[in-house]
Amino acid sequence: MPEYPGASPNFFHPESYGGELGLQGRGLDAQAIQAAVNAAQQYPGLAGVVVLTQAYVLEAPVVVPPGPPVHFWFTNGAMNRQAAPPTFTGASLRPANGFAGTALLTIGASGSPVTNPHSTLIENLTLNGTSPNGTLVPNLIGLLVNDTQDVVLNRVQVGNFDRPGLTGVGIKVTGSAGNSTVGFTTHHGVISTCGTGILCDGNAGGVTDHRITKVLFHLNTQGFDDGPSGGASGGGLQLSDCHFVYSTGAPAGAFALRMGSGSGDSIIANNYFDKYGNNVVAVLNNAKTIFKGNHFLADAAATGALVTLSTASQEITFTDNNCQANGSAMTALFKLLGGAGGAPTNGVYTGNNVYGVHGSLIAPLIDKNNVALPATATATTYVQGNVAE
Repeated sequence: MPEYPGASPNFFHPESYGGELGLQGRGLDAQAIQAAVNAAQQYPGLAGVVVLTQAYVLEAPVVVPPGPPVHFWFTNGAMNRQAAPPTFTGASLRPANGFAGTALLTIGASGSPVTNPHSTLIENLTLNGTSPNGTLVPNLIGLLVNDTQDVVLNRVQVGNFDRPGLTGVGIKVTGSAGNSTVGFTTHHGVISTCGTGILCDGNAGGVTDHRITKVLFHLNTQGFDDGPSGGASGGGLQLSDCHFVYSTGAPAGAFALRMGSGSGDSIIANNYFDKYGNNVVAVLNNAKTIFKGNHFLADAAATGALVTLSTASQEITFTDNNCQANGSAMTALFKLLGGAGGAPTNGVYTGNNVYGVHGSLIAPLIDKNNVALPATATATTYVQGNVAE
């Protein structure tokens, strides 16, 4: 194990590989990091950690193949989101000019759910989608997780993955078969200025039971897209204590959150949805969800509902959400797009509140005909206590 004198035996530094001068800094950064990954997998009993200490410009993708997990530590990486676009210092990965790979860093191989490096941990993930010449690389993914369970990201800092062209993705999690990618977790950090911040999708429930908490989704055209291909993909999401913001100039079609038709059995709680132009902020395509205790600050440009539910079945629990109308022409906090109109056929809708100046508000909750949902109390449906100040 070629390492620095005195280094921890389970730490693998890219600078240790490639001869006396090393590979890093000579246009071979990816080769150096890949060598460290490969070495770490040769000693599975050590729980190898690849230690990144500077800015690396990748000439090719870095891949953790099937085998023992390899952990990563971006020691001093930092992103400044106050700059436009965000800037980076310290340990980070970015594409070289002309980079042609799918993703900067990939965990696991598609179709190998049994042998992939499950339980990988990445500390302070710091990824910059801009190449040194200032180009935003089309179709580039920052981190790609394939068929790998229980990947944990702690304090992510990800930015600049092709927002103008809407092809870039900061973090993409995929599953090729049922339950092949379970337990993906991201907590704390910032994802900024991407086409899509996080995308979780797969075949036949390939991505389920994922947890996203305390993440700032900042100026991403599509903040979090969960299970867009439908089927059973995206189910079991636990999304809490996140902040989604697009403060000015959000383009048409942008959204903070979109839940696919298979993304049921989910809990969306205690999040802050901050503006996002004249768009539906949270697009729900599965009613089997608890949507509770979230706060909305309407964009001054808003003219419709901020949350929509498309399904004919309406068994959602939509409770204790509130909205500052912010002088907008918003028509509702929540709108049912399916069903027959009138009272919903299932679900619990209580304690939702819209306040502030709202000259065009119909009601906090409306049906597909833009009529306020009536108070209802049956064995399957409860609509009470929704108010506009």
